[in-house]
Amino acid sequence: MQPFHVKPAWTVSLNHPATRVTSTPDAKRIAIASDAPLISLAGVGQSRIQSVRLTKPAGHLAISSDGDVLAVVNASHTLQLLGLGAGTFGYELARLDEPVHDVCEFSRDQAMLWSVGLVSNDVAEIRCYETPTLRVISKHQFQLPIGQCGFLLTVHPQQDVLGLWACGGPDEIWNYWIRIADDAIELRHEPELDGCTPPCFNTRGDRFVVLEGYDLLAFSFPECGMLYDPMTSEDEDDSWAERMTYLNSAGDDHVLATTNESRLFIVGLEQAKVIAEVYLEGHEPKPCYEVYRSLSKTDDGLCTDLHSFISVGSDIILSTHTNGRASNRQDAVLLWNKPQL
Repeated sequence: MQPFHVKPAWTVSLNHPATRVTSTPDAKRIAIASDAPLISLAGVGQSRIQSVRLTKPAGHLAISSDGDVLAVVNASHTLQLLGLGAGTFGYELARLDEPVHDVCEFSRDQAMLWSVGLVSNDVAEIRCYETPTLRVISKHQFQLPIGQCGFLLTVHPQQDVLGLWACGGPDEIWNYWIRIADDAIELRHEPELDGCTPPCFNTRGDRFVVLEGYDLLAFSFPECGMLYDPMTSEDEDDSWAERMTYLNSAGDDHVLATTNESRLFIVGLEQAKVIAEVYLEGHEPKPCYEVYRSLSKTDDGLCTDLHSFISVGSDIILSTHTNGRASNRQDAVLLWNKPQL
């Protein structure tokens, strides 16, 4: 298999770990949370890193599409909106101290902010807020199959619908679709996706890919019909991980997928084959003991320093990379174009 070489278009080095990252579609405003009560702000075309101090570390971040408003869920599950535009940078625009927020995401038109969190051990509440006032438009409580779940929200790229992922443990995972109609929140469980990671949509929004156990699965949307047979990693010692994104291709369904050793592969789902491994310049696969210095030299399998990545817009990847240290971690953030096949 020939490697597919990719050169980063933009890099910023941090003096802290990147625990949470969010970006505008054009990557001109990127917010990066630390394990301390600090958020770093960077972006394409900016000559320096700015910072915003918080009272507590951020547990989740979301940024409006124009980059002027940052939503922060802190470690106490409270919610605040911070201004990032001219004249409002770092100022608190609105705040809710009810500890009922785990994650949040802006709607595609940034007119609304969605949140979900626990209100009791096994009851969750979805809220839809007007922005930037945080006036409640609607709220909806629902019973969870198990207590103390964690959540993630995924915004559909074309429609006013979100995916809601609830996880109570490795074998306790459920997916739902949520939308608002006539100021009422509609929630629909999708049993076909029980046990799957959150959906990762293509640009058109008519299909998505998930990981179920060790297999990559592609589904149509909104029908949720499985498109191809499940695809397992060719290396049984390095199975697929949860990070993936669709690539823009003329025909076959091509996905960029990671493994547990943080290696990147271009996968053809329709062909059921691995097409190429992506070598990101300066972050190519190495023996694991060279990436993570605490490991023994007997750990000589290949891995990379990739920590996480997200799709930014339709053609760009934003990735975070560790310096390989358990303490004094100082991450790097990169932007690079999706591989074009």
